[in-house]
Amino acid sequence: MDKTDSETKAGKLMILSGVGWTLVLLLALLYGLQFNLGDAFGNRAKKSDILSRMRINMLKSVELEKSAVMAVSDKESEVFAQQSLKAANDTEHDLHELSSMSEAAEERRLVREFLDCWKNFREIDKMLLDFAVQNTNLKASDLSGTKCAESVRRFEVSIINLTEIYPEDIRITKLAYQAIMAALKIHNLQSPHIDAADDVQMNDIESLMISEADRIRTALNEIAGIADMRGQNSLDSANAAFAEFMTINTEVVKLSRQNSNIRS
Repeated sequence: MDKTDSETKAGKLMILSGVGWTLVLLLALLYGLQFNLGDAFGNRAKKSDILSRMRINMLKSVELEKSAVMAVSDKESEVFAQQSLKAANDTEHDLHELSSMSEAAEERRLVREFLDCWKNFREIDKMLLDFAVQNTNLKASDLSGTKCAESVRRFEVSIINLTEIYPEDIRITKLAYQAIMAALKIHNLQSPHIDAADDVQMNDIESLMISEADRIRTALNEIAGIADMRGQNSLDSANAAFAEFMTINTEVVKLSRQNSNIRS
């Protein structure tokens, strides 16, 4: 795992910890209920069992939620998300049962507070899980490292072939070098774009990508004006590889723009 991957995972864990304040409050309310259980109808033991299950399922739901966000595949994210949702639903079922059994005024007050806090928790929970299963940043990263990297390699090979066809023409060598460097810059800019947390950063990176893409187009056009029929096949291959590269780059940027893993 490289430094960027480590920083991204660390960032996700820090963002996930934002759910913690709601969980702490909910647990505090549960402990408050534990010490204020009424027993007018001999239900204290049953209510105590319900509270114990609620604590277990709440903690289980949050841990599974973290796993859903940190999972490396859509399938894993979906499995963890469904398990997290089930644990949360089990908690809510117990909560409604506890509410129907509330007796003393203080107990009812604490249950109402818990219900309000729980509602907020479920809203955050749903948003987080929705983002987690989208996995758009991981998809963007995978696309960047596979299909996009391969299209850059094909572009580089085609451009180098041109320099070998015209070894004495310094103009083509210079333009070829500029085109390759620009393509590599665009590819390298994908990673910080995927890790970017706001639109301002993404806009800046995309502006750089556009400038480098224009540099490649200019270089290819100038090479086309210099080369003869000997270099036509390599030039066509370079143009095709560049077009494919830019199509994939657009998809990477689109997935990155959705930014689901960073937002979650």
